[in-house]
Amino acid sequence: MRIVLGISSPDHHVHAMQLLAALRFPKTEIHAVHAIDRLTGPEYFGLPPGSGDVAARIDAMQQEGAETQLRDAAARLENLGIRAIRREVLGGFPGSAVCHYADTVKADLIAIGWERHGPVEGLLAGSVARSVVVNAKQSILLAKHPHEEKPLRCVLATDHSPYMTERVQQLIRWHPAGISEITVLAAFPYRMATTLGQLMPDMAVNIRPWVEQQLIEKNESLMRRLADLGPVVTDSVVSRDPVPKAIADTMREREADLLIIGAQGHGLFGRATLGSVSYPQAIYENHSVLVLRG
Repeated sequence: MRIVLGISSPDHHVHAMQLLAALRFPKTEIHAVHAIDRLTGPEYFGLPPGSGDVAARIDAMQQEGAETQLRDAAARLENLGIRAIRREVLGGFPGSAVCHYADTVKADLIAIGWERHGPVEGLLAGSVARSVVVNAKQSILLAKHPHEEKPLRCVLATDHSPYMTERVQQLIRWHPAGISEITVLAAFPYRMATTLGQLMPDMAVNIRPWVEQQLIEKNESLMRRLADLGPVVTDSVVSRDPVPKAIADTMREREADLLIIGAQGHGLFGRATLGSVSYPQAIYENHSVLVLRG
């Protein structure tokens, strides 16, 4: 499994390192990358002619700072029992540079950290996270909190679509050994079911309990598949609430460390489908998220 780990300043990537260590993916190949906007010359600062050496010194300072951060990150990874096989300084806007690098090395997962302390920092850090979440073709691990060395409690939100079925199989192939509990969550808002029932009054069954029973059975089937992950305790929730509320309530009630969710589509068109559930969960909510893509 090939993972691109985005190294940032401040050290929010430490959250991603800790979460990767907690997930315990076997046979990982970690590429630690740090992106900097390289200067093109003194005109970048509006400096007078003959000031090229100033821009060159600033560029050298950026390069040195990036290499220092990568060395420090590699040392922290070693302390967590993970080795970075490659360290790369990238040029360009961090979100775009990380996505391009992940495409180049055919990565399976991009892991980044993000912690919002204030409106300005949240805007800057969020722009990188948004860029990665929207544009990456790979799965994304977005870590928002420090993570202790303990088994993880996860909520797996699913619509039981064929796409999500494939993504669950992808997760099983990755075989994260650090998950101790998975709650399978499916939401079918009761008001929507009522509306469907009104639109189909001649149906032989009552649509609301029928749909709910179908989701219960699909959840149970998915729980049996997740048994392939090993000795993982699985639980099932079928919620009548809108999806965002169902996720928030289940994450809180289960004291979950990580939300696992699927996202289909890329770019501006993909944003339309991604945005309905996965995008708000990744960007606006406070919990760490694993967005499965493929």
